[in-house]
Amino acid sequence: MAEILLLTSKQCKYCFTQKINLSRHGLKFREIDVESEEGREIAKKYDIMGVPATIVRSGSEEKVFIGLMPEHVLKTVKDMSK
Repeated sequence: MAEILLLTSKQCKYCFTQKINLSRHGLKFREIDVESEEGREIAKKYDIMGVPATIVRSGSEEKVFIGLMPEHVLKTVKDMSK
């Protein structure tokens, strides 16, 4: 099963929408504030410059999606998380 991390900011309206979209697809995720220590470390590790940023880890595979994910990408993430 894939681990999904969602890097967000409190002021980001797109982050709120991304949370709704992930939940609507039945995807469980862990939200991390980009301004927290952990959030800054993740942003640095993946060279993330904007939010929302969704990181999907499945086995040795990792994918990073910046911005709102279109429907077809959400379906791909759902398939990865099975």
